[in-house]
Amino acid sequence: MAEKKNHDVQDYFVDERTTFSWLLKNTEKWKEIYNQKECIVALILALLVVVVLWCVNNNSVFSDFVELLKELLQIALETTVGMLGFIISGLAIFTGTITTKLVKNINSDSKIDALIGILFSFYFIGAVMGISIVFYLLIFIFMTSSYIFTVTKMIIISFACSYLYLFCIFYSISLLGTCLKLFLVSYKYSDENIAKKR
Repeated sequence: MAEKKNHDVQDYFVDERTTFSWLLKNTEKWKEIYNQKECIVALILALLVVVVLWCVNNNSVFSDFVELLKELLQIALETTVGMLGFIISGLAIFTGTITTKLVKNINSDSKIDALIGILFSFYFIGAVMGISIVFYLLIFIFMTSSYIFTVTKMIIISFACSYLYLFCIFYSISLLGTCLKLFLVSYKYSDENIAKKR
């Protein structure tokens, strides 16, 4: 397996290195959709939601079940938009705490990729939320149209929506840990701390 190249901060001034796709590939954040604790918890809870919805469907009229799903979808759509605002404001505060000296110190230790990875976490979950919002909106439009939904389609849609929604919630919570990491990185690479080591 080839060792990953450490980049310099100047490498990120090339336009193609600041695109979402390049950063996604370089930081390997796409793996977090299926191999993180947040993913496993979201998967288990999404399956639990499907089981509960299956039980509700078996004890109610299908049209009432569809109305319930529409209401849940509307709640998910509205709250995901709110979470997206939380992520955007979090990133703004986060980047405001990063000083030029901190970046220079991190870069001189060849750890700029780690900092970019931490910052890209916000970009990544923002993109997942954006895709989720579009997905919820399309499903909501289909559910309010005359399109015929079967129970099987409803269960599949319920699982997909539940998983995306829960993943966004748990990943957003994990970003609090990311903020803690930045605090520790800031301390480690502060001018005073570096001077003590010398």
